[in-house]
Amino acid sequence: AKLLDHILVGDVGLVIPCKVNGCAFVDQLQQVTVAGDDLYAQALFGLAVEQGRVESWSDALVALQGAIDGSADLQDVLSNPAYSKDQRREIVSQLAQALKLDPDPASLLSLLADRNRLGYLSAIVLTFRELTDAKLGRVRAKVTSAVPLDDASANAMALRLAAASNAKVLLERKVDPALLGGVV
Repeated sequence: AKLLDHILVGDVGLVIPCKVNGCAFVDQLQQVTVAGDDLYAQALFGLAVEQGRVESWSDALVALQGAIDGSADLQDVLSNPAYSKDQRREIVSQLAQALKLDPDPASLLSLLADRNRLGYLSAIVLTFRELTDAKLGRVRAKVTSAVPLDDASANAMALRLAAASNAKVLLERKVDPALLGGVV
């Protein structure tokens, strides 16, 4: 009940084309995308704002998603209807304790388990992270290069993007040797 009292609504998108070191760089810098299915994330985010725990809850939710993504057994237990509600609730409780989740994110996890909606967790985590980035004035840029970028080049790219977007830029680097050269 507490979660449903704090629903936020809105959406903002940002696309910035720019050039870095002569190579075309166009990527979507994600600020906020809110859809009707993300009410859980919006409600939890409202609580996080009230409690001043936005970034720590975002980090905890990303860690939670990583733990689930990293374990095929855990994914099976959380998504397989052959497991009872009580079994899922117990696993979720142990997972929340192991990750030292605050009570409200742990309650959301239990609520999702009770309603057999743990399949929405990835979207909830993504939306919560987007809301967090918007609240903290950050944008994310996905950079794919043929070879690993050195820190100086990555920092220069982030600074140029930050100037263009008037926000702190978090680069998510990826290497794809199939590229002939440059940065995408």
